[in-house]
Amino acid sequence: MTAVDAYRALRDDVAAVDRSDRGFVVVSGPDARSYLQNIVSQDLEPVEDGQGASSLLCHPQGKLDHLFRVLRVGDDYWLDVDPGRGAALFASLSRFKIRVKCDVEDRSRDSGSGDWGMASFIGPRAIDSWGRLVEHVEPPEVVHAHIPLAGGARLVRTEWAGIPGLDVVGPREAVERVLQEALAAGVVASGVEAFEPFRIASGVPVVGVDVDDGTIPQEAFLERDSVSFTKGCFLGQELVCRIDTRGHVNRYLRGVRVAGGDVPPRGAPLAKNGKDLGGVTSAAAVPGENRVVALAMVRREVAPPDDVTVRVDGRERSATVEELPLHLEMRLDGRVAIVTGAASGIGAATAGLFVAEGATVAVFDIDQVGAEATAARLSGAMGAGVDVTDSRAVDAAVQEVVDRHNRIDVLVHAAGVDVGEAWKQRVFDATVAQGAARAAGSEIPSLGLSETLDDDAWRRVVAVNLDGTFFCCRAVLSHMVRQRSGSIILMASNAAQLGIAGMPHYVASKAGVIGLTRALAREYAPVGIRVNAIAPGGVDTPMFRRHPEPVQRGAAGHSPLGRIASPDEIARVALFLASDDASYIVGDTVNVNGGTFIA
Repeated sequence: MTAVDAYRALRDDVAAVDRSDRGFVVVSGPDARSYLQNIVSQDLEPVEDGQGASSLLCHPQGKLDHLFRVLRVGDDYWLDVDPGRGAALFASLSRFKIRVKCDVEDRSRDSGSGDWGMASFIGPRAIDSWGRLVEHVEPPEVVHAHIPLAGGARLVRTEWAGIPGLDVVGPREAVERVLQEALAAGVVASGVEAFEPFRIASGVPVVGVDVDDGTIPQEAFLERDSVSFTKGCFLGQELVCRIDTRGHVNRYLRGVRVAGGDVPPRGAPLAKNGKDLGGVTSAAAVPGENRVVALAMVRREVAPPDDVTVRVDGRERSATVEELPLHLEMRLDGRVAIVTGAASGIGAATAGLFVAEGATVAVFDIDQVGAEATAARLSGAMGAGVDVTDSRAVDAAVQEVVDRHNRIDVLVHAAGVDVGEAWKQRVFDATVAQGAARAAGSEIPSLGLSETLDDDAWRRVVAVNLDGTFFCCRAVLSHMVRQRSGSIILMASNAAQLGIAGMPHYVASKAGVIGLTRALAREYAPVGIRVNAIAPGGVDTPMFRRHPEPVQRGAAGHSPLGRIASPDEIARVALFLASDDASYIVGDTVNVNGGTFIA
C-alpha cells in the first residue's frame, strides 16, 4: 500500500498507525489520584475507572510543560505523551512527589526498561469495523472511555476533528498482536508520510514541535479540553485563569494551507504586505494531492481566513491561514483549470487559490515571463505566454493543456486591458474641468473624449476584452462539451453597470462580456457547462495602480466599505463559482464591488 492509499483510508475508511514511539508513564498507589489532582490542570475527581481525560502539566509560571492523556485503570493512572517526552514527564512527576504514597513508572519503549506501545485505528469506519476485524468486543462510545483487552491492554475511544478512532494501549506484545490481526484482516497500515498531514489537518499539536515550554495553553486552545477552571489549584493556575477571565494572548496556533507541493521548513516565516505574522511549526505534503498543510503560531491580529505568503526555498508561496481543523476535502480536488491574465493581479491570486484547493492549473498571460513566474510559485502549474487576441495561439495553448491532462474543468478568463495611462489622464483632466465649471456656475464643457477616440484605441480594448474572451471560451467549449461538464468564469466590470464617461470602449467591452455570459450560459447549460461572470469594482492590481492618484482615492471613497478589494477577494468568488457549491448558478453576473453598485 502507498502513502496515498493510507491517507485516503484515514480520511475515508480506516487505517492502522503504529504509535509505539509515544511515552507512557503509570502513576499508582493509594495517593495517586490526590497527587495528580493537586498538580495537573484537569479535574480528575470525577474520572472513574474506565474513563479518561486530556490534561496539562504546566510550569509554576503557567507555561506548558506536558500535554498528555490520562486513563484511570482501577486505582492506577496511565499517562501517554508525545514521542520522546516520556522521560521528561517521568522526571517532572517524580520531582513533585514528596511525602506521598504513590509510585511513578516510565513504561516508554525508549526508557530502557519499558515495554509498552500503542496502535491507533483511525477513520470514519474505525468503530463499525472493529468487531469484525479484531476482537469481538463493543468499542467504547465516549471519547477517552476504555475497556480491557487480552494481555493487559486497553481499548480507548478517540476522535480526530470529528473522525472517530480507537487506540490500543498497554504492553507491547498485546498491542502488536492486535495490530497484526487488524492488518491481516485488511486494515491499511499508515506510516508517517500519511499520518503527519492527517495530524496537522486535524489540528493536533506535538509538544516540542508545535508547542513548547514557552507556550501559554490558550495560545494553542489547549484550555478547551485540557483545563478545568473549577477544580481548584494546579501548577501554573494563576496565569492560565487570569488570561481566561481578564486577558488575552498575543498569538495563536492556526492551520495553514500552502499552494503547491513545496513543504515549508519549521520556522518558515509567514508575512503579508511585508509584515511578519509568525512562523510555521510543522508542515507536510498531502499524499497524492498538490497541496501542503501546516500548523503555525501566528499573531492574534491575523483573522482567519487570511491570505498570506510563506517563504519556501528562498521564494514566496501563496498560503491561507485558517481556523483548525483544516478541511480535509479540497473544493477543486482533481480538476484541471486554465486561468488567463495570471501573471499578476486577479489572475495570479485565482491561480494560487485554485492550486491550494487541489486543482491542476495552467497559467496563461501575454507576459510569458510573468506567467512562468506565477506557475513556478505554484509548483505543478504550467505557464505559457498567450496573446488572447490571437485565436490560433489560444487554440494551441488550450490543446497543450488537454494533451497533458486529458480534460479541462474550469476556465477563469481574467485577461484584460484598460484604456491606457494617457487616456486615463485625459478623462481625469476633462472631468476636473467639468467639475470646476459646474462649481463656478459656468457653461459646462463637453469632455470631448468619445468624439476623438480613434479606431485603433477602440479596437485594441475590444479585441482584448471581448474578442479574447470569446476566443478563450470557444477553445475550451469543445472539450467541455465532450466531457459534458465544466465551469467558465468571465471577468466583467461594474463599469459596464455604472457607465463611465469618456471610456466607451472599456465600458462597451465589459458590457459585451456580460451579454456573452448570458448567451453562452443558455446555450451550454443543457450539456452540463455553467457560464458565469464576476463584475469587480476597484481592485488593488497593477492595472488599478496606474490610475491617477485622485482616481484611486475616489474609487475607495465610492464604496460604502471605504476601500477597494484585494485580488484574493475576487479569487474567492471565482473559487465559489468554479466549485460544486455553485452548481445551480448559471448565467449570473456576481457583483463584487463593496456596494458601489447594488442591483
